[in-house]
Amino acid sequence: GAMGRGGDATVAPERGGMRGDFVWADGEEPHAVRRREILERHGDRIRGLYGPDPWFVPPRALAVCCLQLCLAYVCRDLGLGAVALLAYCVGAFCSQNLFLAIHELSHNLSFKQPVLNKLLGLYCSMHTTVPVYVPFQYYHRRHHTYMGSDGVDLDIPSLLEANVITNTLAKIVWAFFQVEMYALRPMLMQPKPFTAWDAAGWVGCVAFDAAVFHFMGWKCLGYLMLSSHFSGSIHPIAGHFLTEHYLDLVNESKGGKAQETYSYYGPLNAITYNVGYHNEHHDFPQIPGSRLPQVKEIATEFYDKLESYDSWSHVMMKYILDPRIGPFSRVKRHKAKTN
Repeated sequence: GAMGRGGDATVAPERGGMRGDFVWADGEEPHAVRRREILERHGDRIRGLYGPDPWFVPPRALAVCCLQLCLAYVCRDLGLGAVALLAYCVGAFCSQNLFLAIHELSHNLSFKQPVLNKLLGLYCSMHTTVPVYVPFQYYHRRHHTYMGSDGVDLDIPSLLEANVITNTLAKIVWAFFQVEMYALRPMLMQPKPFTAWDAAGWVGCVAFDAAVFHFMGWKCLGYLMLSSHFSGSIHPIAGHFLTEHYLDLVNESKGGKAQETYSYYGPLNAITYNVGYHNEHHDFPQIPGSRLPQVKEIATEFYDKLESYDSWSHVMMKYILDPRIGPFSRVKRHKAKTN
């Protein structure tokens, strides 16, 4: 479908060139269209990649859980500055690894039985200190099914955020607390029903946090919490939140045709389960991260013509420093459009 240029038309001059509204799209979200085209041309080879990969996430995620506990233990004898530095330089990478393990598990991409993905998801959640798995799965599925849909895809900043974040200082503050915004936005805007699995997540996390506090001490728990905070703050590994669906970071959306999703093909895919292959992931959410590079190879004529990135740090800096980019640099579509 053609892109509406509403966003461009309403850039208010007092915002220093930043968009004054989201970019509104007409028609179907691009992934549904490209999925059909790719399956038409490469159906058998792509379908051969469907299905869980038990050797991709589980061994790595369990090793990272173990590593985080060992590092937390080391923090008993460190000063606060050293704890914060360790959390920023090492812990943040570990914590984001676990968040992205949770992302893979939320798509049931590790085990055939959904309950096993859930249990490992809850276990990984405990080591991030927050019961993130169950709510993440709920909201993330909506982000896939109704991408960009107004009021349904809560991956997109709220109007309140967009109206407050109008300058560089506001963007710095927002980026520093990005993971908190990402987690709290859906829960405040559209609270989900509380289930037995939510209860299990909370019980597991509270028990885990209490045990770390009791047996290892407050600095050890602080290390794990800071790791989770920094992993979605102003940090290289947090660039993936921005690269995935923000406009204006690569180029202007020319001719009213904005690209809604961007892939990243840089080195940090090695520790994030290939989440950088984001166009490929949205096109085929039933293919595990381990096989997404093969999707790009098989359907190379579809992906090579798309804009992509090779650095997350660069994106983070550009988001903060480029006065044209802000929360409105996202594509939205009206709820009614479900063709």
